[in-house]
Amino acid sequence: MAEKNTTEENDESSREFAPGSIAFDLVTRQPLYIHKQVAKDLEEHQKENNFDLATYKMHEYLPIHRDDRVFECVFIETSPQKMHKVGKSYDFPEGRLMAVPVEQAFE
Repeated sequence: MAEKNTTEENDESSREFAPGSIAFDLVTRQPLYIHKQVAKDLEEHQKENNFDLATYKMHEYLPIHRDDRVFECVFIETSPQKMHKVGKSYDFPEGRLMAVPVEQAFE
């Protein structure tokens, strides 16, 4: 896991992940809808689900940290032919997500 940078800039970006936000999965590069926060950190998620998200499909350069919040997300279908299918939800640590700051358009 990467060493966590605790600069004010990182603190600001971590607040962008909230229910209703849009993000990209850094592994698949697909857009996601963030439904809700399901755990305050990876250890809580592992205890509740008996599954280690910190090592699942991870790369050593992803900024995954044990204190990452965990969010339930749904992949956003980008093909108009498949829009009628309901996506399955998955849990993601915030270090695997890249925020799409659409909220800033309304400030």
